[in-house]
Amino acid sequence: MGISSNAYLCYGIQLPSNDEVDDGVEYPWDADMLEFEEWYAIKVLGLQKPDVPFDNDPEHTRLWHEYLDQKKQAIKENCPFKVVYHCCSQYVMVILAIKETCHDSWSGQPVKIDMNKWSNVETIEWNRLFAELCEKYNIPVDETNKQPEWWLCSYMG
Repeated sequence: MGISSNAYLCYGIQLPSNDEVDDGVEYPWDADMLEFEEWYAIKVLGLQKPDVPFDNDPEHTRLWHEYLDQKKQAIKENCPFKVVYHCCSQYVMVILAIKETCHDSWSGQPVKIDMNKWSNVETIEWNRLFAELCEKYNIPVDETNKQPEWWLCSYMG
């Protein structure tokens, strides 16, 4: 039995890891103890979480399911970003990527990628989206990798 990892190809910006910053790094979604998509739905898109506990009460359950459905749809339609975790589970590194550019290969399975689709793509709009999001929400950017690039990385967890 061998060991394999997952591979990722995406266009995005490398975010600094905790080991690269003296005081550690905290992304806005970490401060709110949320996953990126949850944070984006609430902070950027203005979605409201139900103010009731997630419990066995049928009305509470209905409200939470409604919220989760709305969040899923809002992210699908209005969030151009995806967080890509890479390296390994003991040293997680983060790329903030344009969702439509993300390709992954799970456990060594080959994936065919049509590079003709990406060879002439204009990245100016994507770069603007990154700049606006990072500036408005104080998302730390790796000083050596400020500009968005194409990244090929792996994750072994």
